[in-house]
Amino acid sequence: MEDYFVTYRRWKEHPTLEVSLKKELHALNDLKEIEDRFYKHLEFGTAGIRGLIGGGTNRMNLYTVVQATEGLAKYLTDHTQKGDQKGVVIAYDTRHMSYDFARIASEVLVHYGIKVYFFDAARPTPMLSFAVRYLQAAAGVMITASHNPPAYNGYKVYGENGNQVGPNISDIITKEIESVRDRLWLPERTIHLAIEQKKILLVGKEIDEKYNQSLLAILFRPEILSNQNMDVQVVYTPLYGTGYKPIHKVFQTLGFSNLHVVTLQTENDPLFSTAPTPNPEKLEAFELAMELAQKMKADLVLATDPDADRIGVLVSDVIHGFRILTGNQIGVLMLHYILTERAKRRLLSERSVVLKTIVSSELSNKIANSFGVSTIETLTGFKYIGEKVEEMKQSGENQFEFGFEESNGYLIGDFVRDKDGIQAALLLCEMAAYYKQQHLSLYEVLDSIYRAYGYHLDEQLSFEWEGKVGQKQIFVFMEDLRRHPLEKIDDHHVIQVKDYENGMDQLPPSNVIKYILDDHSWIAIRPSGTEPKIKVYFSAVAKERKLAQNKMDTMRKYLNLYFSELQKFK
Repeated sequence: MEDYFVTYRRWKEHPTLEVSLKKELHALNDLKEIEDRFYKHLEFGTAGIRGLIGGGTNRMNLYTVVQATEGLAKYLTDHTQKGDQKGVVIAYDTRHMSYDFARIASEVLVHYGIKVYFFDAARPTPMLSFAVRYLQAAAGVMITASHNPPAYNGYKVYGENGNQVGPNISDIITKEIESVRDRLWLPERTIHLAIEQKKILLVGKEIDEKYNQSLLAILFRPEILSNQNMDVQVVYTPLYGTGYKPIHKVFQTLGFSNLHVVTLQTENDPLFSTAPTPNPEKLEAFELAMELAQKMKADLVLATDPDADRIGVLVSDVIHGFRILTGNQIGVLMLHYILTERAKRRLLSERSVVLKTIVSSELSNKIANSFGVSTIETLTGFKYIGEKVEEMKQSGENQFEFGFEESNGYLIGDFVRDKDGIQAALLLCEMAAYYKQQHLSLYEVLDSIYRAYGYHLDEQLSFEWEGKVGQKQIFVFMEDLRRHPLEKIDDHHVIQVKDYENGMDQLPPSNVIKYILDDHSWIAIRPSGTEPKIKVYFSAVAKERKLAQNKMDTMRKYLNLYFSELQKFK
């Protein structure tokens, strides 16, 4: 790539550069800011592209979206059979620029002669996955930055099976993007004409209905959420995102009216004014929901992120008030309920399989094993779970039961091939209603699981290195960790080092190192796939809660100290 300042000047002085970006670039006077915007192109990977919105090759803007879509268009026309005729489904969330990015992506595809299915309004990511499968399209594009702050947006590509594309496809798209000659080309604004000419087909209502029908099929006791059983009280916030309409619709279908919604956070506000970091893993995202929950004496509080693929949960606890559950705890609760109910109905078989990522709680392995169900682990990222579901469907060798990852992503019904916060919300409400009839809260059920299988306490830490230098430091650190691995945490020795870069456990190579301790506790370290961060996952295992908590505190203290020392050398 040419020198960043040369690229900056070429953009700034380009005669047809989009007006708002031109003004933005002319106003820049900080060389570090200019370098950060232009030292590289946003990288297209298996998660697509994601970044800050703004002018520059390293930013999300109309030009980076056009380049990504040109790469997708060339992949479909040159590397698939009738991909242009099968078409591409395009969906978008409620973020700043999401509609504009979706609109220009559709215009690029039309320019290349590819049919487009365009959602008539913002929709959740899982509905995009569902629509690709339902419409038998060749691909899907979702404009979203998931739970990132409002200054971000992103572009995700889905394959014909409704799952995020893997390296085999993303590598081809990347090469096609690299071959784009004019990186400052924009197509003519022709969306309305293309709709008239049926080159772009608007979709919405039919997909909504079919998805709603599929949602109802995941329930074991739909009658428990009817007007005849109104004991459980649920509070829900979509965090200004796309989750409200499908969740409202499915509960309306069931006749459940004890869903109390944080009305302010259903509005179209791309600034996420009362939830600037709309991450349902974080307690601060629940501030308004908790106020409503206290007023309504709620049993369960749910939050979905802006594209509604992930869910966060607060549960009522008599002693401590509302407790936030970790992604692992939510997954363990759902898994135990699903396997219990399917076992009662004799729906489990020797082919039954649970899918989880390598950094998710190993308590789920114990639970699955107690039901005679196998566990298959995948690399980090729900796309790998989606891929595995498709493999299982094609081969018929295994029967999918449930998939989850520690970062609050869950899949129950395989009519979607990505994590689905709507499915999770629905099942969690059924669980809360059922257990309340048994005079149990979800937290009490979780504690009974711990008592039966052992306490597995899990946490995650993130350590950030900024900019161009930061990326290099992260690479150097991971290589140094391979040369000088961790050997001991407090009194517990490392008994196994799993370096997934060498292709562990029949998985593709990945930049992850996992340390297994002599008490079955573990630590996993990897660079983030979307941000200049090191992510550290750790799990403390013990028969008693207090022992597990003490181990967790020791591990957290050690890891914070270890990485704080590293960050001094930024």
